[in-house]
Amino acid sequence: MIMSFNSDWTIDDSEKGKALKAVEAETKPLELINMAKTVPLQDVRVVAIKQVEEQTGFADVAKGDDDPDVCIAAVKKLSVPTVLADVAKNARYSDVRRVALEKLDNQAWLVDIAKNAKYSIVCLAAVEKIDDQQALADIAKNSKYTDVRIAAVKKLDNQTLLADLANETVYYPECYEVFRAVVDKLVDPGCLSFYAFYSPYSDVRRVALDKIDGLSGEALFTEAAINSQYSDVRIAALDKIVFAPRWADIAKNSKYTDVCRAAIDKFGNDEVMLVDIAKNAKYSIVCLAAVEKIDDQQALADIAKNSKYTDVREAANKKLQCV
Repeated sequence: MIMSFNSDWTIDDSEKGKALKAVEAETKPLELINMAKTVPLQDVRVVAIKQVEEQTGFADVAKGDDDPDVCIAAVKKLSVPTVLADVAKNARYSDVRRVALEKLDNQAWLVDIAKNAKYSIVCLAAVEKIDDQQALADIAKNSKYTDVRIAAVKKLDNQTLLADLANETVYYPECYEVFRAVVDKLVDPGCLSFYAFYSPYSDVRRVALDKIDGLSGEALFTEAAINSQYSDVRIAALDKIVFAPRWADIAKNSKYTDVCRAAIDKFGNDEVMLVDIAKNAKYSIVCLAAVEKIDDQQALADIAKNSKYTDVREAANKKLQCV
């Protein structure tokens, strides 16, 4: 004989055995769902949930029951993506949201959760399961949570999308952390050189410059050393160059005294290169710096005679008179 369920059994723990047997014998889904929502005893509610094979009502239990274990038991019975997505976004307890998310594999629903969930921890968990590059780029641009945007950036590999994202975030202080993460992912020398020259953030300029590596990057380093408006970039770029003629190119052509002097210092006592700079640099202050390091009397005489700058000719002539 099947025992009918009696709500009085749920009031006292001593009657729990009878309640469990009655729930196990129940076959009507709506009755079981009602038990799962209303019975005070946790064990009884969990058994009621396990008895039901239909989706109806489980979302409400999963989202709203006071007991997290009951909510999780309800989530485990769910399989419809729309319902799981709703629970993942809106459930009361973080563990319940996590379990719902773990059951979802549909990329469209994961993207929806990453964009719209109330809690950043849920958005982050969704991002970890997303592979679509365009969707990740959209999340990286538009999520209201910075940590979610950065997580999306870290999963991006498409250089075109990364370049677009960098362009959209570089000049907005509130997007600094996202922009910094984007630069970490960039590999294109052209993009990196642009941000090495023009990023408003000194740490990003250095990171971009450090990522342009090897002899193939020396042309970019030279351009940075000559033209960057930032002193830290000019000096850092110069320090990456090993080809001496590029040092001379920088000293002769940059309008920035700091990098010109630093380039001249790299020549030590190489008077051939110093004479070339003293004769051909665009700016007299650089020519003067080179003349200060020249001792060759014939070279000084030539500079004193032929330099286009009066102050350079005078400086060379003084060094001749001191000998």
